[in-house]
Amino acid sequence: MLVSTNEAKTNLELENDALQELLDMDGGVGEGFMDASYSENEAINEWKEFLADDRVNLLTEYIQNESSREVLDRWGPGPHQIRLDLEFPEDKDSQQQSRAPTRYITIELAPLHMMPHTIHFFLEQVSHRLWEGCSFLFNTGHIILAGSFSADDPSKDNTDRFENAKLSKLAFQEYHDSYPHDQYTIGFAGRPGGKAFYINTRNNTHIHGPGGQKHHDLEEEADPCFAKVVDGFDTLEIMEGRTPKDGRTERRISIKSTTIISMSDRANGRNFKNTTRVGAAPAEAADIMDAAAINPPNVSSSSGGILYENHT
Repeated sequence: MLVSTNEAKTNLELENDALQELLDMDGGVGEGFMDASYSENEAINEWKEFLADDRVNLLTEYIQNESSREVLDRWGPGPHQIRLDLEFPEDKDSQQQSRAPTRYITIELAPLHMMPHTIHFFLEQVSHRLWEGCSFLFNTGHIILAGSFSADDPSKDNTDRFENAKLSKLAFQEYHDSYPHDQYTIGFAGRPGGKAFYINTRNNTHIHGPGGQKHHDLEEEADPCFAKVVDGFDTLEIMEGRTPKDGRTERRISIKSTTIISMSDRANGRNFKNTTRVGAAPAEAADIMDAAAINPPNVSSSSGGILYENHT
């Protein structure tokens, strides 16, 4: 539950008043507050740590409130869905690229009230098209991880674009117990989380939830879990089946485009690119709408994440 900024400030003022009253009692140490063996300095230091934690909580709540406000203003209350269009190496190598399947995964973000900061962060990344041209490059058996490295040029790292947009790291490790790392949910890796994200290919609540990452300094923290796969399981099954070499996929899977699916497209039962993508050219937008309207009788328009287009 989010606490208002004014309420948090009032709490801090009350705590400061309580500290002063405490130090005025019995030579500086309040009776019953500390064991008799505690010195006045120890009591002050412990109280300062308590106040510092409250200031962190105040900042956390402020970021969550502002993130929620921004998401509501720009994208509405949700649930928000994003489509990742992918290209597999064999699709690119095919001599008949015009007949290659368009592979995609659709994810749905967590309820906004649970993960407001992380949802805002990811929506901003998608709106700035930061993930386009990046790749899924690790399959460790329990996760499939997407990073900033290019699929076309293994030596190219797109980290600069994330850093220039100020969207490379979360401000804090946001986590909600009601949205754990179940199978096919999505989390941010690292401390603080970002920019890499991963798909949980099994239930990873124990190792990615609170206390599961003991190699980090604050082991009680958890990886932010902020979305789940809702469509494209055929594509995901192929990705899972790729034999990893030392955890790395044999060849990287390219993220060709990332698109926030408009509510109107979802209301019409569509799962296509929409015309609201930042930077979409008018001609591209027209092509997108044309593609969304075509459903040839001899073609399956949607087969669990693999869309076959007829160009004959």
